[in-house]
Amino acid sequence: MSARIPMRLGKRLVLATACVFGLGAGVEAAVLSTPVLLVDGSFISCFVSNVSAGDTRVRVEVISYNGDTLYDTGEVTLAAGQSYGGSATEAARCKFTVGSKNAVRAHATVNQPGVGSTSSVEAR
Repeated sequence: MSARIPMRLGKRLVLATACVFGLGAGVEAAVLSTPVLLVDGSFISCFVSNVSAGDTRVRVEVISYNGDTLYDTGEVTLAAGQSYGGSATEAARCKFTVGSKNAVRAHATVNQPGVGSTSSVEAR
């Protein structure tokens, strides 16, 4: 019976060490997307805001109805509270690649010149 105690302790120690040192592939980026929004005489804007207390990495892409990339910010670092985005003048969706989906709020908005935002959808 005493031989089982050291074995259990050994397994727990290995597991605890793996958690502390982060063994594995590491944290993968999260991808958030909106549905395609149709625009007619308007434009679509894709916005992401950092709602965390620290810096976070983001990338904003505007993807056309046909799958072509219309706008790509590349990877940028947003400070706490900062927002960033891109726009296009045709039917499109927004794709957000973020370091942590809990650190950001992302959405697409259809804007009509002279009126402002006419519709908005959250990225998931």
